[in-house]
Amino acid sequence: MPQIHAVIQAGGVTLLGQRVQQIVEAGIRRLTVVVGPHHSRRARLLRLLTLLPPVELEFFDERAALGDAGALAEIDTGDDEVLLCFADPAIDLDLAKLISVHRERRQDATLASHYEHHQLAPGELRVDGDTVRGYQERSRKEFLICSGMAMLEARAMAVARALPRPYGVAELLRAMLEADCCVTHWVHGTRWIVDDDEERAGLGYSDPVIRRQAG
Repeated sequence: MPQIHAVIQAGGVTLLGQRVQQIVEAGIRRLTVVVGPHHSRRARLLRLLTLLPPVELEFFDERAALGDAGALAEIDTGDDEVLLCFADPAIDLDLAKLISVHRERRQDATLASHYEHHQLAPGELRVDGDTVRGYQERSRKEFLICSGMAMLEARAMAVARALPRPYGVAELLRAMLEADCCVTHWVHGTRWIVDDDEERAGLGYSDPVIRRQAG
């Protein structure tokens, strides 16, 4: 089996330790932590990593903003499979299962995904042209969301390396599809917790936001 090289975007430092621990528990020993150009807490990152089992760890310092996926074009991952993930979502995803699913499917990329529900505050109209057919108060909508973790093979990484920087996950995914990469997704079923969103939570537009402590 090829080695896996984990690339962690460290924008959200609060959960970096948890994310690295998940990666190590999945058997991954090659890690690159991407530190943004305005990041001033490198020493804190190092302290978070001191209690982990031995890993091959590097930091990649962005001299200019590359976007939330653009560092993939700059990091030497060789022929390794690449796990792209972010430090900020609070999620206890089974990374070993994601890796297993990806390898079983043998596709160019596998995205972790989950369903998110949003409660609409205003009433929703059901129409046929100009004719109103129904009205539903506070309807609940379901959306399939990318969970911020992806396994990438050589073909997907070739697309990532060729894209002009900066770029994000959305731009990378569109470019992979345009290049006829085979992209699949795996619904992990684990709750995905985002940062505080006071406006959405206050208006009741989404599931209750679970607050997390910093540090």
